[in-house]
Amino acid sequence: MQNQLKKKVVGITIGAAIAIIAFAIFFSVLQQQQVQPPPPTQAAHNPKLGLVVMPPTQRPTLQEVQNAYSQAASTGIGRSNVYLSWPNIEPIQGKYNWGTSDILMGLNREQHLNVTLYFSVINNRVFGQFPNWMDKPQLDQKLENETVTTLDAILSRYYIVDYVIIGGNVDIYFRDHPEEISKYVDFFNGVYGKLKEKHPNVKFGNWFSLNDIVNHYEKDIVSKLNQGDFVAYSYAPVDLLYYQSKSPDDEGKNLQKM
Repeated sequence: MQNQLKKKVVGITIGAAIAIIAFAIFFSVLQQQQVQPPPPTQAAHNPKLGLVVMPPTQRPTLQEVQNAYSQAASTGIGRSNVYLSWPNIEPIQGKYNWGTSDILMGLNREQHLNVTLYFSVINNRVFGQFPNWMDKPQLDQKLENETVTTLDAILSRYYIVDYVIIGGNVDIYFRDHPEEISKYVDFFNGVYGKLKEKHPNVKFGNWFSLNDIVNHYEKDIVSKLNQGDFVAYSYAPVDLLYYQSKSPDDEGKNLQKM
């Protein structure tokens, strides 16, 4: 993957190793000639480190979600990874439901976190999900235009979103559908070009499963789908049966394959 060296590689989600359950500055005052102790300092935010923030219950209260974001931010992360479902955010064409996303983005702003947005038209082995009004979408000009319109609305509303995942675990999907790779490349490039004109500071890319690439010896698929500004990876230190069979040194070698 030498041709990937020029491509920015963005963050790794390392399985369940980060188990903080969440949906990743000083001053002194002189008074009466006594130095008061400074307030507790917060961890510095690292913009390259993020978490998927999830509260610890299936039906969390707003306070529980807020506490989860506060706990996550205290670790020093500089961003959170947020998935927005297209059917939920645009149930009717052109009519957006901002209720949940406004809360999530507001909590990120409150904690001074940027957002990596997962708006994946491909998710693992699934094409979609898409809103019902789209009928049976395909990787064509129509879907390209609809994707641009919806993402433009999201990015215009939420300035803290600075990374967008357009395809998630694309290597898994295209291992089963190699004949669609060229269509997706054209689709991605079309979406990228139009959105980049309107949002030049936002970076767009695809997300790959490093486990899948390593276990199936499919390094070449990354070079076929490395369009955009970055390549993102997920990784869990397990084999195909999800058994941790390798030493930390061997796992480190796998990470070098990005």
